Amino acid sequence: MEQDKEVNALTGLALQRRYLDSLNIPHYGPPEGPCIVVDEEHLEVSVFFAEHQLPVVAANFESVNLKQLMDELQSLCAQFEVEPDGTVSCQIGQVVATGDCYALAGMRACILAGQPS
Repeated sequence: MEQDKEVNALTGLALQRRYLDSLNIPHYGPPEGPCIVVDEEHLEVSVFFAEHQLPVVAANFESVNLKQLMDELQSLCAQFEVEPDGTVSCQIGQVVATGDCYALAGMRACILAGQPS
């Protein structure tokens, strides 16, 4: 009976999360929201918000998240060079990776630098 009271008191995002849990549907996000559900069958992403709706941004590290990426690469002492053909190389420690732009070269170097030797 105590569980009935608890469930009957659920509203909003907490109710939605418990419903998803009851159906074993994976969801992501912090408890206060948003709650994200990926429907791989239909290739859809659903975002459930709490009281305060946040903007949804279709992001990638080559545009929207470039500052965050470059800040992280700077903290890793990444060094960049641009070849005459436009290819960018990024060096982190002893690792060098290339790409068509700073973001791609930097992400590749970051991944390689984190790999065990």
